[in-house]
Amino acid sequence: MPILNILLIVGISFLIYGVAIYAVLSHLKTSSESLLNSLKSKFIKRSDSLEGLIKLIEPSLKKNDKTIKELKDFLSKKENDLLKQVLVQNNISKKVAEIFSKVSKDKDLNADKNFKRLKSSFEKDTKEIESVINKYNSISSSINEASEEFPKNIIFRVLKITKIEKINL
Repeated sequence: MPILNILLIVGISFLIYGVAIYAVLSHLKTSSESLLNSLKSKFIKRSDSLEGLIKLIEPSLKKNDKTIKELKDFLSKKENDLLKQVLVQNNISKKVAEIFSKVSKDKDLNADKNFKRLKSSFEKDTKEIESVINKYNSISSSINEASEEFPKNIIFRVLKITKIEKINL
C-alpha cells in the first residue's frame, strides 16, 4: 500500500508539473504569435512612411539614382512569408541608410521639418522592429531550449508543440 501511495504522489506531481509547463509554453507561443503580428503591422507602417520620405528625397539626388530605384523595388515586393519579409525589410534599411548618407550634405533638405519628422519616424520604427525581433528571438530560444530538456521534451511530444524558427537580423 505505501508503494501505491508513493506512485500516486509521483504521478500527481508529474501531472501538475506537466500542466504548469504546458501553461508556460502556451503563454510563450501566444506571445510569439502576438509579436509576429506586431512585426507585420510595423513593417506596413514603416513602408507607408517611406513613400513620403522618397518623394522628399528624390529631388535632392541625381536623376535615376540607383539607390532610390533599388529601394522602390524592395518596397514593391509583397512577401507573405514573414522570414522573407524580414530580409526585404533589412534590405530596405540598408538602402535608406545609403540614401540618408547621400543627402546628409543637402542643407535645405535637412532643414525641412517634414524630412526631419519622416526620418525620425523611420528611425523610430526601425528601432521598434529590432526590439520586437529581439523579444521574439528570446521567446524562440526559450521554447527551443525547453524542447530539448527532459522532461519538458516529453510534454512537447505529447502536446505536439514544435520549435520556433528564429529571425535573423
